[in-house]
Amino acid sequence: MENGGIMKSFDEFKSEFRDKLLNELEKRIKMPLDCKRHDISKVNEKYESLTIGPEGSNVSVNARLDKAFESYRDGNTTFLGNGLLDSCQRRALPPRHQRSSKESE
Repeated sequence: MENGGIMKSFDEFKSEFRDKLLNELEKRIKMPLDCKRHDISKVNEKYESLTIGPEGSNVSVNARLDKAFESYRDGNTTFLGNGLLDSCQRRALPPRHQRSSKESE
């Protein structure tokens, strides 16, 4: 998610992160997904999150944008790696739709 070594702003990062996450998940599961951004307020914290799940389903997962951006800012280029994708896939899909990261390569 780098642009010639220039660090992206949080707003630029959010848009690119969303697009890349959806593209990778849709490649794996071969079904349309819904993705919505939410402002989350808890007792001691506020953050933005992406809620991702199959279209028409009430099952979804959340990806915290602040944590992903921190990882990106700290130089971790694998925050959109198989761990996050596997977690989203495993939690949001019924078992018959799941494919491992090895199968999708």
